[in-house]
Amino acid sequence: MNKTKPKKQEFKVNDELHYSDDAKVRIVGNNIESAIISFSQAKKLADEKELDLFEINTSSDIPILRVDDYNKYIFDLNKKMKSSKSTTKPIKEIDLRVNITLHDLETKAKQIKGFIEKGLKVKIVLTMKGRELTRRTESQKRLFELLSMLENFVVVETLPKEEGNKTVVVVKHK
Repeated sequence: MNKTKPKKQEFKVNDELHYSDDAKVRIVGNNIESAIISFSQAKKLADEKELDLFEINTSSDIPILRVDDYNKYIFDLNKKMKSSKSTTKPIKEIDLRVNITLHDLETKAKQIKGFIEKGLKVKIVLTMKGRELTRRTESQKRLFELLSMLENFVVVETLPKEEGNKTVVVVKHK
C-alpha cells in the first residue's frame, strides 16, 4: 500500500507576493488590527514589525495577507492539523436478545466491564423479533437489568434509542 504524506500547505511569502503597490489587501495578524490597506503599506508594516508578510486567502475579492512569523505560523497550523485528527477509540458492540438467561447476562456484564476498563465505549444492542416487538417495554427489561448490574462502573451516554427492531444504548466509564 502506497502511503503518501499529506500535502503541505504553502503560502506565498514576502518577495513571492506580486501585487501592484496600490492594490488593496486585507491585513490580519497578531497585535494587528484587521484593515484594508494598500499592498505597499502592508509591506511597510511587516518590515517595521520585522515579521513576514504572507498570503492566506486569495479566493476573496480582496486578498488576505497575514503579518506574522511564517515558520511559527506553519508550525502552529501543522500542530492544529495533527490534534484535529481525533484518535477516537472504536466502540465495542454487545448484542443481546430478549430471552437471554441470567448467567449469560452476567457474562455480558463481565465483557462490558473489561471493555470499559480498557477505556472503550460500549454499544449495547437489544434485538427483538416477532411478538417481542409488540411488547417492547417487557422486552427491554433484560436491557435495564444489565444496566443495573453495571451501574457502579458505567455511565449511560445515550438513553435507550429504538432503531427499528433494535434498542441501542451507549455506555462509557464512570
